[in-house]
Amino acid sequence: MRRIWAGKAAFTLVELLVVITIISILAALMLPMLRGALEVSRGVVCLNNLKTICFAQAAYSDSNKNSILPMNQGNPYGSYGTWYGLLSGACTNPPSTDYGVIYDRSMSNKAHGTCACPSEMVPWGNCTDSPAKFSYTYYGVNGNVCGYREGTTVYIAYHKTTDIRNASLAVFATDTNHRASTHINYTNLVAYRHGADDPRGQVLDYHDAYAVMPRDAFKGKANVGYFDCHVAPRTFAQLSEQPDDAGVTNTSSFARAGIKP
Repeated sequence: MRRIWAGKAAFTLVELLVVITIISILAALMLPMLRGALEVSRGVVCLNNLKTICFAQAAYSDSNKNSILPMNQGNPYGSYGTWYGLLSGACTNPPSTDYGVIYDRSMSNKAHGTCACPSEMVPWGNCTDSPAKFSYTYYGVNGNVCGYREGTTVYIAYHKTTDIRNASLAVFATDTNHRASTHINYTNLVAYRHGADDPRGQVLDYHDAYAVMPRDAFKGKANVGYFDCHVAPRTFAQLSEQPDDAGVTNTSSFARAGIKP
């Protein structure tokens, strides 16, 4: 009896090349969509971070006789007397309440709690490094209403919630590109990192991180949190065109809108 062996079918070289080509084409089509989906998820995390910060500020005001959260209350170095220290319970002089904001300077930049935007690729470090890094947080509060003092010298007056005319227009916090401080009051201090890279990303000197650039250089958006606790993405153009309550439009008018002069 003659035994017939059935050989295994094998790919020819041409067939293998065709399969590799098809896989490459599919990967090229899918990768942008995957990157887009990843950026959407990062943007959602950022929105939630800012919403948490805005609600924490509202809780702080309720607990402190309607005082708006200060940017810095001038405590001694190491006491975290800043807005993020006050909201996270890290402030020790006087002891602060934990309002649900997570902040720990010992964490790496990608695990920096509520004060880290996952879309920001510039790491945590020192603003004087080269390239410049973020020294404090990836978010900044409105320097027009959040008081600031050093010792007994008050540089920005402290405010009450009664100074807010329109809470849906009054900005409390945004994505920031300000690597040497924790406040924003100009459009060039805001970071437009969602949907596209901020063109000022990797810079050698931190002053260049908030340099004025042409409006069309900014392709991305910034997440902006308001005093009524809603958060929305805004373009550079939208913030630049937001007038204050007196009808004035300039690079800082968005940070004065809805606020008593």
